[in-house]
Amino acid sequence: MKHIRGDVGELRTDMRDVRDRLTRLEERVSHLPTKSWSIMIAAALITIGVGIVTFAPILQRWAGISSP
Repeated sequence: MKHIRGDVGELRTDMRDVRDRLTRLEERVSHLPTKSWSIMIAAALITIGVGIVTFAPILQRWAGISSP
């Protein structure tokens, strides 16, 4: 019986440690950007890039830097 009590005591200690580690992990992960935020930023950057490439000739003419 003493052996079982010792094992149960160790399990409680281990579970407390696991719970504390999980709490710290959840806190660290909560500050990371979400997948939707990352996709939104990527889409915005692609849109800006396509816009620059599309309107580059017009912007060059306005600036007087027409390429040959």
